[in-house]
Amino acid sequence: MHRTTLRLAVLGAALLVAAGARAANDCTKDCTQAACSVDCTEADVRDAVRKAKHCARSPVYTGRRITFNTGGGSCTITMMQELPNSRIASCFDPERWAVCIKGRRITIDGENRVTFTYGGSARCQNCSGECPAPQPALFTLKGDSNTLENFTMEYFPEGTSARAATTPCAALPVSPSARTRSQSTARRARDRRSRAAR
Repeated sequence: MHRTTLRLAVLGAALLVAAGARAANDCTKDCTQAACSVDCTEADVRDAVRKAKHCARSPVYTGRRITFNTGGGSCTITMMQELPNSRIASCFDPERWAVCIKGRRITIDGENRVTFTYGGSARCQNCSGECPAPQPALFTLKGDSNTLENFTMEYFPEGTSARAATTPCAALPVSPSARTRSQSTARRARDRRSRAAR
């Protein structure tokens, strides 16, 4: 009886660990790797983009699709977009600390399960034209034939940017909920400023 109870307890614990476990970041520097997945962290996203970018000049590189380990559900990735953690795979443009997609044929695919949320300290500004730097963006596209697809983003004043791309980049469809959240955030910031000015 004691052995049976012990075996059931060990089996139950193993099943609980397996059910709650997510795979780790499996993106490598191997330039033949066509697809990989990362955990839902800013560090993993930046690491995967950096590794794919380094393969851009390799003759064996054909592109890389980066997906996310969501454990079958969904996940939210808080992107701080500031030092020291956001230095990896960053552009140093007006969208300071955005994840910089400089390589070629890099695809970020959220599979409709990922939400990127801005969590940094830059204030959302309501400007006409281009806001003065730094205004946080999620991604800046600079490479060749890169794609961003199937995810939601919220609270990034600059959204995503395409700069110096050599071919047209795939458009990122912004979900209505992300657009509404960004507009609501900008409205709240504008209302706070007008109340403070009174």
